Amino acid sequence: MNKQTPLQPPISALSLPKPMVERPTHPEVLFDVLRKAQTMGNVGVVAFDLDATLFTNAPRWVRILQEYGKLRGIEPLLHCQESLIHGWSMYLSMIQHGVDENIAKEQEQEAYAFWEKRFYTSDYCVLDRAIEGAVDYLQTLRSMGTQIAYVTGRHQGMVDGTVLCMKRQHMPVPDGNTVHMLAKPNFEMGDDEWKEEAYAHLRTLGALIAAFDNEPTHINSYSLSFPNAQAVHLLTNDSGRGVLVREEIPSVRNFVLPPRR
Repeated sequence: MNKQTPLQPPISALSLPKPMVERPTHPEVLFDVLRKAQTMGNVGVVAFDLDATLFTNAPRWVRILQEYGKLRGIEPLLHCQESLIHGWSMYLSMIQHGVDENIAKEQEQEAYAFWEKRFYTSDYCVLDRAIEGAVDYLQTLRSMGTQIAYVTGRHQGMVDGTVLCMKRQHMPVPDGNTVHMLAKPNFEMGDDEWKEEAYAHLRTLGALIAAFDNEPTHINSYSLSFPNAQAVHLLTNDSGRGVLVREEIPSVRNFVLPPRR
């Protein structure tokens, strides 16, 4: 799941994100990136967003909604399931779990405030789970000597939990040398603003081979800012701003390499 702009009002039943436009996927681009990385060694850099790109946040959502259900005595939320989490909509996530519509409307604002205090913290992001194929793909790049840059909208207060989560799942962890964590300096800074700022740092690391991101706005920006790099869109979910991914950018659903033909 992707992140909202900090302090953005909760998405309600009357203000839902537009559904993501379905796109064809081209998993063969994963091989293309590996082939180029193998020729470039440690001069090459591959950038990855985290939320809804390398990680699914669904376990984080489940834990928070379960805790809110226990606090407010909303029994259906005690049995929260990842498959019933509905994008960024607190209202629809409650409805999907069988919460009465009137109760969901009444509880939405309070539930969102409860969620926001926890979601953007190390204590909860440590619960995230790697997207299918992500760990193997990252480890393959590391074996080639490629530099990895995690360019994330998470803020510095989430870094400790993020690194612990990476260690638990055997992902390459930031070392200040060949694996880099580019996180926002603070929660209040907008993701769009930060991603643009992070590009300047990326350019100091080496030659960008590829960038992976689920947000259409961000992957489009990579494509325009780094024309010699391969931009790859993760077709997972996004913040529903209605932005279309540029036609020339391939999409993948995960990092599972397709069978070679």
